[in-house]
Amino acid sequence: MKVLSADSSRSGSEVLRKLVHMSMGLFALLLKYLTVWQAALAAAVALIHNLFIMPRFWGHRVYRDEEVRRGLPFGIIVYPFSVLMLILLFGRWMFIPAAAWAIMAFGDGFAGFAGTRFGRHPWPWNHKKTLEGSFGFLIGGTLGAVALVRWTVGSKPPEPWSGWPPLAFFLLIPLVATIMTLVLESLPLTLDDNLTVPIFAGLALFVAYHVRLFPFVMQVGLRWLLVAGAINLIPALLFLKLGWVDRSGFWAGLWIGWLVLGFGGWPAYALLFGFFILGSGATKMGTAVKKARGVAESGQRAWQNVIAKGGFQALALVWWRWAPPEWQRVIGLAVIAGFATAVMDTVSSEIGKWLGRRTFLWWNFRRVPPGTEGAISLEGTLAGLVAGALLSFGGVALWPTLSFDFGTGLIILLIAFAANLCESVLGVSLQSRGLATNEEVNALLVLMAMVATVMVF
Repeated sequence: MKVLSADSSRSGSEVLRKLVHMSMGLFALLLKYLTVWQAALAAAVALIHNLFIMPRFWGHRVYRDEEVRRGLPFGIIVYPFSVLMLILLFGRWMFIPAAAWAIMAFGDGFAGFAGTRFGRHPWPWNHKKTLEGSFGFLIGGTLGAVALVRWTVGSKPPEPWSGWPPLAFFLLIPLVATIMTLVLESLPLTLDDNLTVPIFAGLALFVAYHVRLFPFVMQVGLRWLLVAGAINLIPALLFLKLGWVDRSGFWAGLWIGWLVLGFGGWPAYALLFGFFILGSGATKMGTAVKKARGVAESGQRAWQNVIAKGGFQALALVWWRWAPPEWQRVIGLAVIAGFATAVMDTVSSEIGKWLGRRTFLWWNFRRVPPGTEGAISLEGTLAGLVAGALLSFGGVALWPTLSFDFGTGLIILLIAFAANLCESVLGVSLQSRGLATNEEVNALLVLMAMVATVMVF
């Protein structure tokens, strides 16, 4: 790819960029006529174009200032990459990539126009996003998703929705997915929304499609939810008192713990507890050595860290309670894999900072100082494997709908290990370049492991 410079290139018009962004969403109409592999090939060609052809001929017209300075138009590159991932993951249900693409193209496009022209009231947690822009996202994303679902599927809802009124499928699923994605889009994320919005929208559409079609109250009793909230309050206050979480981490942990216990029950809560105890314990170990090496952390988990390591598992457990029976086993395994991956990442990093004698980048075996993004050590890796094994095999043994199977636990452990290797690469390629925060990379790590588990099982 041709390297950009501030002298030879300039930031393009934001209006032109939004128009291009939205117009590309019209290509989703073709998904009705393409097979999975034909659609994937088209997305791959678009990715190659944005990587090598656009920068050379006309890309400077739509690049932003920071992209010109960085020489990497990350948002423009991940746009077709996200479409490719949607097709590969959800191509069996082609309306899902089509609708997720529409939410990205039209939701984000409408949000940009509405926020720029009418934005007056910022979100309390993100002053760069406004209520008006989010309303534009809701309108554009919902309308676009409804239109693409209707276009792709036809007039008759597919199973298991065929016996329900058409609006229940054609309106409810896109609306729920857009609202869930809107919440994510409003957060102060460093990762480009051309990656976060479509992938999360695809997951939300997939979950909304695969649910039991009868009242939610039949799955979880209100009394138990209240009891779970009261029970979870005790360890949350204890961890705040011990200084293991700060005030924001306390509130995030309060919500995540409630969802995990309320919807997953005691086995899931044991996994959450095991992750937190092992991870926090590893952080506290060898503090003097870590301080001497300049890699010690405060040990207090903020809300970003709590959500990154446990948020997707909590949401998956809500789905687990509402999912059809044929999906419950694989969702449970995905939750176990998420916790095993999270604890392996935390323990290997913290033990490596303490005991690691040689830290290196695994893909080229180049030695680097302890604490370098993406670096691993033999000591940290072994400790992480032990911690991951405890949660992998323990989760399979404890889970109510599973019978203990050594092979299943081993596969989950291998998935967690592979995800952690990928996280090392993401740390170098994204975090070190300022394209993602540590917590966002951690969230991607957990999500990758959970998605891989669903695909394997």
